[in-house]
Amino acid sequence: MHKLFSGLIYQYLYADNKQALEVVTRMGNWTYNKLKPLDESTRKRMIRNEFGGVNESFYNLYAITGDERYQWLAEFFYHNDVIDPLKEQRDDLGTKHTNTFIPKVLTEARNYELTQDNDSRKLTDFFWHTMIDHHTFAPGCSSDKEHYFDPQQLSKHLTGYTGETCCTYNMLKLSRHLFCWTGDAKVADYYERALYNHILGQQDPETGMVSYFLPLLSGSHKVYSTRENSFWCCVGSGFENHAKYGEAIYYHNDQGIYVNLFIPSEVNWKAKGITLRQETAFPAEENTALTIQTDKPVTTTIYLRYPSWSKNVKVNVNGKKVSVKQKPGSYIPVTRQWKDGDRIEANYPMSLQLETTPDNPQKGALLYGPLVLAGESGTEGMQSPAPFSDPALYNDYYTYNYHIPAELNTTLQIDRKHPGHSLQRTGEELIFKTSQGNVLRPLYDLHHQRYVVYWDLSFTSCRPADNRQAAYDFTPLDSIVTSWMNKGYYPGASICVVRDDSVIFQKNYKNFTPDTKVYVASAGKWVAAAVIGAVVDCTELDWNDSVKKWIPEFKNDIKGMITLRQLLSHTSGVRPYLPEPRVDNYNHLDSAVMEILPLDTVFTPGTRFEYGGLAMQIAGRMAEKAMNKEFEELFQELIARPLRMKNSHFTPVNTDGGHAPMLGGGLCTTLHDYMRFLDMIYHNGVFEEKQQEKPIRSVHRVEPAPIHGSINRTGYMDSS
Repeated sequence: MHKLFSGLIYQYLYADNKQALEVVTRMGNWTYNKLKPLDESTRKRMIRNEFGGVNESFYNLYAITGDERYQWLAEFFYHNDVIDPLKEQRDDLGTKHTNTFIPKVLTEARNYELTQDNDSRKLTDFFWHTMIDHHTFAPGCSSDKEHYFDPQQLSKHLTGYTGETCCTYNMLKLSRHLFCWTGDAKVADYYERALYNHILGQQDPETGMVSYFLPLLSGSHKVYSTRENSFWCCVGSGFENHAKYGEAIYYHNDQGIYVNLFIPSEVNWKAKGITLRQETAFPAEENTALTIQTDKPVTTTIYLRYPSWSKNVKVNVNGKKVSVKQKPGSYIPVTRQWKDGDRIEANYPMSLQLETTPDNPQKGALLYGPLVLAGESGTEGMQSPAPFSDPALYNDYYTYNYHIPAELNTTLQIDRKHPGHSLQRTGEELIFKTSQGNVLRPLYDLHHQRYVVYWDLSFTSCRPADNRQAAYDFTPLDSIVTSWMNKGYYPGASICVVRDDSVIFQKNYKNFTPDTKVYVASAGKWVAAAVIGAVVDCTELDWNDSVKKWIPEFKNDIKGMITLRQLLSHTSGVRPYLPEPRVDNYNHLDSAVMEILPLDTVFTPGTRFEYGGLAMQIAGRMAEKAMNKEFEELFQELIARPLRMKNSHFTPVNTDGGHAPMLGGGLCTTLHDYMRFLDMIYHNGVFEEKQQEKPIRSVHRVEPAPIHGSINRTGYMDSS
């Protein structure tokens, strides 16, 4: 029904087919008359089934006609069980059906555009980031057998039934909405990755048939539809996909035009009287060129995307160098009076990058720029009708037997720090070879044969970097930790020692791995302080602000004079802990702070140092007030996402949920995640060669007044 409605609406919008509009409005009227009499309980029972995005079509019909019956129909299909948790910023996806969710969120995006319902925008943004940051494979696809799964178990879901095409189709649609609202380069980066790695490779170049899944099981192959028997949902969206390559190359607003994709194309911006013609052989080459055509000079800005996968981008206009001060993951604005024949040339260096799974650092995919590389694995064992679906078997794409040879090589020797040292590009084509004989090429270019995307990694870079590092003896450290384990002090441990960017010692104890999630007690104070510092950088909150400025309840209390600087340097005089028998079971920082309000101070603020955690609760509440967001959202936005700390959180503080974040000791994280934070600090704010300006600048800027007997810094201290 959704496809019928949307197809007729598109006929009207793109072909001015008024008969199509007449038919679809009659269908809408019929639907309204049938559904209007239903009571709420019947409605909820009805929408338990997958209904696609038919409500999006009703919103579009409402936008075209203004008939409020169609708006009512769109709201009728509001699925509380799906949307309400997203409104509460909760990842409650569990093991639910993936493509049931995405079209419903698409509908909320359309609702925001038509009604300015800010809740719909916020949940759309939350869902998109949750999908990209936690539920997406390297090629930009999602789902295993059409369903979500625990993102901390990703390596266990590399099956022959991953990456339903409809999911990626709808995520690209959602990304177009989000980019129109935000102009966020991260959205464009995802769009490019999913477009090249999943969509482009979904169609068989020989027959035109398309695949349902993008299997990521090592040794599997793409399974294509047949002309007479494969009427899958992914055939419908699949054929539509390949008619839409021109849809997201360019965007514009009042300030200028955005060049998002590097695809040979031409766009006529009629409002400005300017045409851009793009010539490129990307991704086989790193260059693109834009030629301007205009009848008269036009002053505007052309925004060139600076992809997150590139660095040291070079831009020339008419042969003259343009200074590029922007960082990867942004846009390079080129503003001038453009004349007919002006030419922009840009070079985007591409390099090899390794992307490991969050739960298993020994399993990973290789990318060259935005392109996922897959290993050629031959055709041994592929039995007819492979690589096509068997017309005699109903939905065999869901139970397909790939007959993978037992001796298939799935291991790749790789330099973890410098993946490019392990592979050599051969010739002008995008083909790479290793010294072990592996041949890799872009995943989109592999058809009618087996492949490997996620490799079993054998690292060559964990050896000591030089003799000086080799001389270190970690036997004493190992003995001490082992004794702790034997005495039952700890359930397990994972240790990593890094010097000069090289791992010189790494060991796991008992059942722990670098991806085991644990609460790290006071080691989280530094991270919490970085969050608050980042808020200082981007709001009016200042280190010298008093508590009462942001939390009015402290106006008539002596603690109201305490400054943010004192709160974070343990010189505030606030009690270090709540008095017994009070326990920290409040639900939000505002209620936590109200528990602190009646407590006496233990010394005059600024006169001495006393280590504790309650003061950080007040500081965290000040940050919440400054940005009008709860602390967990601040942490994810300002620290976790930029550093790809995908397995870290302050909230909930335990598995029961419903508790406020304990900033002084409530960070739950993994060794891998925490090492990312330390890596950024160690490199003066640079993480993976990208400047994380707000976190590092904030952490290092604040210097508390010196207190005799200690060297103290924001969120932590060293005794002296």
